[in-house]
Amino acid sequence: MLVLDLLTVSISLPLVAKILDSALNNEPVSFSDYGALVLLLLFRQVLLEYSKVLVGSGSVFTLFYWIAIAIVGIAALAVAFTFLRRSRGGLWTRTR
Repeated sequence: MLVLDLLTVSISLPLVAKILDSALNNEPVSFSDYGALVLLLLFRQVLLEYSKVLVGSGSVFTLFYWIAIAIVGIAALAVAFTFLRRSRGGLWTRTR
């Protein structure tokens, strides 16, 4: 489990830094940056539950639960990003 946490942190730190750098420089942040970060954080739990199922101590229903949460999380992020981008003066639009 520690290896999985280290992998998650080592991949997510550059993504968070890129998002913060873009936000502080008033540059638009792409959906792929947010999507990758959310997917990474949710996929960590999916991998953890999958490893528990492989060992025999986990539940398949819990694994499917976290897979569904990951899919819904990415879908909600895509919908929110689409609506905020289309709105005038949204968080991710550049105003000149």
